[in-house]
Amino acid sequence: MAACELHAELKYRDGRTKEVVVSCEKNLQSVLSAVRAVNADVSALLTELVVQEKGAAGNGEEPLQLDDDEDDDDDDEESDEEGAKTKGTTEPPFKRSKIVRA
Repeated sequence: MAACELHAELKYRDGRTKEVVVSCEKNLQSVLSAVRAVNADVSALLTELVVQEKGAAGNGEEPLQLDDDEDDDDDDEESDEEGAKTKGTTEPPFKRSKIVRA
């Protein structure tokens, strides 16, 4: 069987591109293994980018952490109900049913 290639291209924010090429045979098992290889290569490239981004953003400040206080749960539920009435929501209002009296 003739060989074929699987191509993937990663385009960076600054316009640079990185091409990943994996050779494979013209059968399903070979193509699947090539897809797995491309996936692993691209994952490694993206992991490097994430590490670089974290390093560039690391200006001595710690990342924000969510508070897991359980004391405020009751107050949050009440304010959520009130907030739904006063704040603009993306959900449509509740459907009102008509009462028909004969």
